[in-house]
Order: sequence, then C-alpha cells, then structure tokens
Amino acid sequence: MDKKRKNPARRQLAQAKQENTKGERATIFISYSHAARNHMLVFRRHLEGMLFGKADVWSDQAIPRGEKWEPVLLAGLKQAHAALILVTPDYLSSQWCRRELSLIAMMMNNKETTMKKAFWVHVEPSGWRGTELAPFQSWNTDEPLTTISDGNKRERAIVKICESIADEMDEVRRDLDSDFRFVQQVIRDRSIEKGLVVDSPISEEQGAFATVCRGRRNTEDVAIKVLRRAPTDNLTKEFYDHAEGRRPLGHPCFIKLLDYFPVDTGYEKYTVLVEEFMPGNVSRLEHCLAKGKFSIDQVATALRRAAEALKEFHDHEELGQKDKTYGLLTPKLVYYDKRSAKLLLPAVGVSNFLWHTMGWKRLAAWGDGDRNAAAYIAPEHEKNEKITAKTDQYMLGQLAFEMLEGKLPFNIRSPAEVHRKKEFWANPEGTVKKTVKGKVNWPRAHQAFAHIIFKMLKEHPNERWNDFAEVVERLRTMEDEHRALAKRTYEGLVEYHFRLRDNEKFFLTFYDALFKKVPGVLAKFPKIESADNKANNLLAKKLQAKALMGAMVSVLNFRASNEPTSLSNIVETHRQLKITSEEVDAFRVVFLDTLRKKLPHRMDAPMREDIVRAWDDLFSPVVEYFKEELTRVK
Repeated sequence: MDKKRKNPARRQLAQAKQENTKGERATIFISYSHAARNHMLVFRRHLEGMLFGKADVWSDQAIPRGEKWEPVLLAGLKQAHAALILVTPDYLSSQWCRRELSLIAMMMNNKETTMKKAFWVHVEPSGWRGTELAPFQSWNTDEPLTTISDGNKRERAIVKICESIADEMDEVRRDLDSDFRFVQQVIRDRSIEKGLVVDSPISEEQGAFATVCRGRRNTEDVAIKVLRRAPTDNLTKEFYDHAEGRRPLGHPCFIKLLDYFPVDTGYEKYTVLVEEFMPGNVSRLEHCLAKGKFSIDQVATALRRAAEALKEFHDHEELGQKDKTYGLLTPKLVYYDKRSAKLLLPAVGVSNFLWHTMGWKRLAAWGDGDRNAAAYIAPEHEKNEKITAKTDQYMLGQLAFEMLEGKLPFNIRSPAEVHRKKEFWANPEGTVKKTVKGKVNWPRAHQAFAHIIFKMLKEHPNERWNDFAEVVERLRTMEDEHRALAKRTYEGLVEYHFRLRDNEKFFLTFYDALFKKVPGVLAKFPKIESADNKANNLLAKKLQAKALMGAMVSVLNFRASNEPTSLSNIVETHRQLKITSEEVDAFRVVFLDTLRKKLPHRMDAPMREDIVRAWDDLFSPVVEYFKEELTRVK
C-alpha cells in the first residue's frame, strides 16, 4: 500500500481540491426595474428559502443606507455567479437596466468572469426578441406571468421556475466549490494567526500559477492567493527575497502586498500571498481593451500616474540596484481603475518574478504562463543588451500605444516570432493609420503627446528620455498646457480680442445650434420653450447662457478623482432635467463646432486647432463623468 495514502493531511487536501460536495456559497443577482419591485420580492422570497444555507440572493435592497448605490450595485453584479432577469417593458426601456443586461451578456461571453448562468422570466408582455436576452435560459416566453389570471396557477408557475433555478445553482456551487475549499484548507492552520477568513473564489483571477479567493484580513477586504503549481519550487527563498524587497512600494498605482507566508500541509508546500482587494470599478486591462480604445485624455492621465509609480520604483535604492527594471507590463497583468483613470501594477507577481529569474524566452515559451510575453519585450531584450531603467520606459510606452490603438500592430505567440516586431521597433509611427473613419489619427491630432510616447519607444535606449522623472514632467506639462490654453481662451486671448467669459453672443449661438441639432432638448428648458413672445424668449436664452458661462468655470476645474467634484451639483440639476447621454454627447459636439466657427479668422489655423483640441481634451473626462452619473437613476 502507498504510504502517502495514510497521510490524513494529504487526503483532506485532495478532497478539498476534488470533491463536489456542498461548501462554497454562490450568489444569484436579481436584475429588475423598480416598477416590478413586488415581483422581485416574490422571487427573492422563494429563492432564499430554496437556497437557504447554500447560496445568496442579491438585489439592490442589500445596499446599505448612506452608501453610493451605483458602485455597490455594480460590484454585486460583477461578483455574482448567476443572474435572474425579470423582464417587463419598463426594464427594456430603462437605460440603467439595459446597462445591467449588457454587462450580464458580456460576463456570460467571457469565461474568465464569475458569471456562469443567466436566467430570465417574462413577467409582463414585452418585445424581448432582438435583445441581449436571446442566448439566456428562459421560461414562459409565450405566457408572461401577469397574463395568468388564476392567482394559484401563477404562484405555482413561480415556484416551479424557482425550483429549476435552485437546481441550476447547485451546479454553479459545485463548480466553485473546489477552489474555495482548496484555499480554505491550505490556510486553515494559519487563519487565526493571520486573521484571515476566506469568502469566495474570484473566478477572473484564476491564473496559471495561483488559485485566488476574496477574503478578509481582520476587517479589511483582501485577495488571498495560493501558488498552487509552484514554478518556484527550487526558487522559494529567491521569491521571498523578491517579495520582501517590493513590499515597501507605496505609490497608489501599486497593488500592495500585505502579507506572504509558507504553508506546509503535510502533503505539499505552498506559498500564500495576501494582497489588497480590487473593488468593482477595477478590471484587468485586457478586459477593458476588449471593449475598444481609450481616449487620449484617459491614456495621458493613466500614463503619467504609472510613470510616477515607476519613478518611485527606480528611486528605491535597493530595488534599483537589484531588479534594474520593474519587469513585464502586459494587459493580462495590469489593471485599470476607471473611476480615477489609473493603471494598477502588482507590487509582487509570479510572472514578473519569473521574468527576472528565468528570462523572457523561457517564460514566453512556457505553455501556461503569459503566452504574450514575447510581444512585450523591448529591443534590448532581443539583442541581449544591458537592461536598465529605460527598458521600463519602453514597456510602459508600448502599453500606452496599445491602449490608444486598441491592439498591438503585430501578433506574437512565441519567441520564434519576435522578428514580426522589428518593423515596429524601427518605426512605430508608421504602424498607425493616418486616418480612421475620416478622422486624423491620434499622433497627428495630439503631436505633443505622440512625441512623448514615441520617444519612450525608441529602439536605442540612449535615445529615450533620460529617466522617469523627465517622462513625468513632460506628461504633466502636456496636461497643464491643454488646461492652461482652454483657461486662457475662457479668460481672454488679449492679442485677438476674444474671450468666452461674458461672451453672451457665443453662448446664444451655441444654444441655437444645440436646439436645432437636438430639437427634443428644448422641452427640457421650460422657461425658454414657454416664453410667450420673442423678447421673453431671448431673455430666457440669455439667462440660460449666463448660467452656462458660470458652469464653464466648474468644467475648467474638474478632476474626476475628487469627490464631490466641481460638477456634482451641476450633474444633479441635469439629472432633474432628465438630460440623456446622447444629449451630453451632442452638447460637446455643438460646443466645439461653435468654438471652431467663432474663433477669430485672423488667428492661424494651427492655433485654432490647438484651442479646439484643448477644449476637446478638457471635455473628455467631463462627458464621461456626466454620462456615468446620469445613468445612476433607474
């Protein structure tokens, strides 16, 4: 008999990895319109009873009083393992509900998210065909619940639907169970000492080297990572030295390592990492890129903050001497915080450790590592030249290029294909199309920003910026120049006798153009629409123009990461007016159009375009913030 089979620790751990018995609590999210609240309560009551002790039922009623409901609701949805959608005409016509539905559909199509099942119930007769509902499991599509006149029959139909959902949730629980029980079992003997509690698996975080669960360390939310297939078996001490050396990194762009420790289960040795937990508004950059390109404003802000973090890394005496570079920067390893336009870099990661210890060729060739590692090397890696802090410049510059383009201009899956990258190294500007859908590309539209990025991407390190301090300064200057130019236009271009402040004629022209472009928006300004004669109409428009002139000061001083922002009160006013996202987009287009036409003709063309571009950049985060805040109302 195999002596190892007698080892109880081994047997328990094997059961934790493989058993499909009950253990982990799955979550089902109920998506509904508030007009169908009574129906939601009925389904919730039945499901809570049927799933008691086995799964959680989540709806917006779980949001604590006083909390900002939107981030809590989105976090609840993004962490859910299944969704129940109660379909009514109000649901299908609600912007917020359709946003929830689109997110559910996206999660169902992405195997790396937590969402495993999606169900929908036809509550009221609705035109659901042609919507995102088609691929989801459904009941009663031909007989909506409200068309069943017999109350007992309707109640029995609801019970039957809930029983079917409960059966499906058992399957979801079985899928989740092994990861949860594995992590729970590994840290069992250290949990009290370390103050750790395991809550639930984080499906999208399961990678080549770690099983990841959400948990708590005393009172703070954390991510608990167990390196399950230790590529570091013979390098454990080196890995601990690597982790200890990077723990001091304190810049907000670094995902902090809170603790790390070894565990010997008697069957196998593991390393456990405890990191700060990423909230619901943070996603892997690769997931964000799947939705499309980033705006210049987003990339400029994110790039500057990441450069500040890497400056701190290189200024750290021990790290600068030991590691030379931060290491691998790929969309798979980097995260993006949408609310603050910030890239988040793991302070400690297995892929980056192996990048330093094994070299890029071995890591890129390793089947279940980061297979795209070869696509992110700098020229000096391929040429076996000296690696310096300037190598990180290249790595960050290429990441910014990918964010702006939505993808890299080459596809490399192994070290043997690196030759495809040499054209990019020689001339990265040449890989960008001159026009996209009739518009000039970002390098031509934003030459100062393009210059910063392309200098970071120079093939020869000595042609890049001197250090990250210079990169940060250049990016700050660019951000300040755009804002300063917009402010100067508002306060007055003395040499051209032009200014926007107190320029009543400009704002009246703007409103006339806006009402012409979007006629329906006029009804949302009742004082203008109801004016009983031409004089009163003009007076009402002048008052509105004066209000907008004042609001421009808030636009000029807006910073998305500061809550409450300079625009918080203005957003609330527009929410009450029921302004839509489409109308916000129209506002931006018409304002820039009016500005382009009203700038003095004696001003040379490059100056005119610089001013319009400065206001365009200024409006980018403002419009995004407006649209996000306005959709918070169901």
